[in-house]
Amino acid sequence: MEHLTSRQNPLIKYIRSLRQRKGRERESRFVIEGVRLLEEALRATGRPEGWFCLETVLFSPDLSHHPRGQKLIAELAEREVKMYTAANELFPYLADTINPQGIIGIVQRTNFLPGRVFTPEVEVFNRFSESLTKPLILVLDRLQDPGNLGTLLRTAEATGVSEIWLTPGTVDPFSSKVIRASMGSIFRVPLRTEVEPSLISNLGQAGVRLVATSVDKGQPYYQSDFCGPTAILLGNEGSGLSSFLTQKSQEIITIPLGGEVESLNVAVAGAILLFEARRQRESKNLN
Repeated sequence: MEHLTSRQNPLIKYIRSLRQRKGRERESRFVIEGVRLLEEALRATGRPEGWFCLETVLFSPDLSHHPRGQKLIAELAEREVKMYTAANELFPYLADTINPQGIIGIVQRTNFLPGRVFTPEVEVFNRFSESLTKPLILVLDRLQDPGNLGTLLRTAEATGVSEIWLTPGTVDPFSSKVIRASMGSIFRVPLRTEVEPSLISNLGQAGVRLVATSVDKGQPYYQSDFCGPTAILLGNEGSGLSSFLTQKSQEIITIPLGGEVESLNVAVAGAILLFEARRQRESKNLN
């Protein structure tokens, strides 16, 4: 196994290039770090849908001194993932965390779901119509905070969301901060990026009810019926949902607030709405 020691090594330079969104989009690859995320990526690599493939791993020789690290290295070798050992001083240079754990992986997006070439009527709705589960889609419009997006990915998995759609201008879901905040959910929830608002508006024509969210307009969320095919639309942290998507929605809902609170964090609001949808669906055995 090759041992890497220099910042000038081509692989080290390549990993550094993937810290930039432009590099990630060009290569259809992103970087993960830490034992837990490597474990999640390895599990994702074996799934039949084939969204992701853990391609290359760098680890510190010190990692083999810990039982969990030793087990991970053995599993990586068994799965024939390409591996290198690397000098400890390289990990602060490559990692995005303050105290790196001594293991970094390159993940390839192998069967990505791009919004740009997406035909809703043909692809998604035929598939959902053949399923016993009615679709629950979460649309995120121009979210900017990586922590919010990562948290919503995690909440979406917990509440049984069918897919997440991101409009242009949304923070990169494959940035290190989003991936860490998702706690591995990024590998398990179907995700589409760069979905144009005009395609989202077509959901209504395909039988999916668009439910827009607002700080101060609409009916209380608990009066809405989330049991049918539904898309919940959440907007930008500062400006909210675009006027175009709001106008194209069949319903507008709000979360009634007490005291002098004017609004909730978008990840908190999303969690309230998604768990309400899950509650309603479970009561009717739709999940």
